[in-house]
Amino acid sequence: MMRFLLIAALLIAGCERAPQGPAPTPAPKPPQPKPVPTGKDPKVVFEMTTHDFGALTEGAERTTVFRFRNAGVSTLKIEQVRPTCGCTAILLTSDTIEPNAAGEIKVTFLSARFKGQVRKEIYVDTNDPYSSTVALTVMAQVDPIFVVEPETVVFGKVRIGHSVSREVIVRDRQGKPFTLLGVFCEEPAVTAVFAPVLESGGAAYRVTVSLAGNAPARAIVKPLTFHTDRPKDLADKTLWVSAEVTADVMLHPRLVYFGYVKRGETTSRTIEVSNIGDHRVEIERIEFQGASALLYEIKTLEEGRRFQVVLRVGKDQRPGRFSGTMLVHVSGQAAPLSLSYSGHVREN
Repeated sequence: MMRFLLIAALLIAGCERAPQGPAPTPAPKPPQPKPVPTGKDPKVVFEMTTHDFGALTEGAERTTVFRFRNAGVSTLKIEQVRPTCGCTAILLTSDTIEPNAAGEIKVTFLSARFKGQVRKEIYVDTNDPYSSTVALTVMAQVDPIFVVEPETVVFGKVRIGHSVSREVIVRDRQGKPFTLLGVFCEEPAVTAVFAPVLESGGAAYRVTVSLAGNAPARAIVKPLTFHTDRPKDLADKTLWVSAEVTADVMLHPRLVYFGYVKRGETTSRTIEVSNIGDHRVEIERIEFQGASALLYEIKTLEEGRRFQVVLRVGKDQRPGRFSGTMLVHVSGQAAPLSLSYSGHVREN
């Protein structure tokens, strides 16, 4: 029998490095009617359907071979081999297996961007009416190259105008030296400075993560990314930074969605500004950032304490999606209150 390679590969480089749940399962084959025994069917039998690679260091690749045979009385057809994220699979033998003949499927697990206990499936579609899809499983315990301690930075509740800091240690788990090139966060109010831990011999850095006092009053949940000089080791690590910046004066809600608005119609949303501080305040002005400014009206509900801001989509708003940020400047406040809005104007 002429041997040839039938290759089915799926390798997604952008998979999350630390899977938080099972990987998406490939779409199953459409439901088939219950087979009727003919006595002339193929029958696929695997020697094993699960393989455990054990403990691996992040970035390592491991390979195993799943062997199978046709225990039926007619030709077995391997229709498709479908690996999931993080694996490649190759059919090493012909895709047609005669009765009593054997075949092999080589599976390679790519541990980059994974950590902890990992489980991946490879689906084998056949013409065996009783085993039309066989699930093969590979498992591994992936130990990260770099360790970040703690794994999250939680500032908790922070009064507006106050700055706070937390320390994070980034180290090579095996004690190998590296260079930390930069630490970046999508939130402008979050900054980081870093320096080597002297006693580590270049294998660890101390990172001071700070939340600036000019952060607006709102919830912050953003990733913080570390970049090193060892990209082949998947050395770009991410942890999450969270904070709730609070103030005497608060805006509610912080996010407004107008939905679909018919062009020419006036659609409005109401926002409340409340003050629980000791001193009365006033709304000094409102400004908009972004391409789409809205119409607004300020109403006083309780002098110095409660206000309403009525936002309206103007009749001359152009068709299409619109979005922006509204900044409410309040007397006595170090930073404006911010609100994000969006919507979609349609012709009819």
